[in-house]
Amino acid sequence: MQGAAELIVVYCLDPRHYQESPWGSHKRCGAHRSQLIAESLEALSLSLCKIGSKLYVAPGAPEEVLPGLLSPGSLLIYQAEDTHDEQQVEEAVTSALSPGVDVKYHFGQTLHHRDDLGFDLKAWLPLPFGKFYHETCGQVRPRCELRTPGKGDLPPPPADDDIAGVAVVSPQATTLLEAMGTEPVLSSGDFHWKGGEDAALQQLEAYCTRGGLGSYQRTRNQLHVNCSSRLSPWMAIGCLSPRTVFWRAERCHG
Repeated sequence: MQGAAELIVVYCLDPRHYQESPWGSHKRCGAHRSQLIAESLEALSLSLCKIGSKLYVAPGAPEEVLPGLLSPGSLLIYQAEDTHDEQQVEEAVTSALSPGVDVKYHFGQTLHHRDDLGFDLKAWLPLPFGKFYHETCGQVRPRCELRTPGKGDLPPPPADDDIAGVAVVSPQATTLLEAMGTEPVLSSGDFHWKGGEDAALQQLEAYCTRGGLGSYQRTRNQLHVNCSSRLSPWMAIGCLSPRTVFWRAERCHG
């Protein structure tokens, strides 16, 4: 990728995520999660700008948006998923690509790399979980984190903001929430989740203390504000890697 003439970083606001759920009278993506995603996209945009790249947010289904951006000789890189709906979208995208477009994917959001487990996840899952945790996970060391890209590490964005005629929206949280059809959520309660990697890392540091991680075994089943790490929402949308959490926890204990 580093030898490419340009890099187009695209996030698709898939309208299917903001439609009413077939399982109840609510949207598939609720207001709180939508706001966290919108704030995280704004933070990602600012982060990419600092290293000479750019984020394009395009409303629309990925299979309708992405193929038009990729001419023969292009390379599509994405994070693959293990869940049914996302795999259906991946198949729709790759099926719509022009001949000559190369495709590469990787798996993220897991503590262990699947190639290190010693078995094929698609062919066999170890049961029960306790056996998997104490035997497999006890023998496999999580890989180190990947280096954060710096200025000049990524190919430049297109010189023209008009990317193949694709409609984009400004990567600002208020604009993104409007595109999602969601109203901003006012902060309430004792804890507020703010989107973005920086906010996630701040909470990780705040938790890696004697009164936080050091008391987890005693407080994990309690309900007060400091009973757990509260990192799950950031990890779920990709702001924070499980490996980042693991290695920070190792330093806290070590």
